[in-house]
Amino acid sequence: MKKTIINTFFLGGLLLLVSSCLPTNSSSSGSGSSSVETVLHAYFQLDGQVGCYGDPSDPELEGAIMHLAYTISIEDDYTLMVCVTVPSTNDVGLINPSILAQKTVDFWATSTLPTAEGAMAGDLTAARLPLAEGSGVLYMTGSQSPCPNGQLSSYFVGYLDMTSFTALKYIMLYDPCGMLAGAAESPFELERRMNRDFK
Repeated sequence: MKKTIINTFFLGGLLLLVSSCLPTNSSSSGSGSSSVETVLHAYFQLDGQVGCYGDPSDPELEGAIMHLAYTISIEDDYTLMVCVTVPSTNDVGLINPSILAQKTVDFWATSTLPTAEGAMAGDLTAARLPLAEGSGVLYMTGSQSPCPNGQLSSYFVGYLDMTSFTALKYIMLYDPCGMLAGAAESPFELERRMNRDFK
């Protein structure tokens, strides 16, 4: 049942994959070109045998799933900036975001649309994205610093070095247990698609 719940949320996120891509008009700091961003909706299960968060014996977390929204934007030709919005209320009501504090996340890139199961078996394009220099640790709920792009209530997560991965089409997020929490179209792929559409 729990696996069904998390898969339902994840499949819903995949359906929003293209619709959640948000081009902006702000200038990127490195190239001076128009910045492009996507929103990756991630769902973290907080109890049971799935997930690494909180106290599994806490009855208030029974069936709880924390939803976080990651904004991933092109910072320059080879760098992505990641910020996160942590809602004050979530899918099952008020959940204290401190449950996820100091928990880390890993971002991967691939050219194969992930499944709800999150299996990467056979996907030879999947690659864990390295941190850009000076980015620090990528925490789920971000640092205490506001997002450098000026978004209110959005916190800075870090920078990803895309030097060898700009050709890949999707960005995936994995939690500390290795579970796929969400996916979105890569901003570089979105930019390529937008450029094709305008030709």
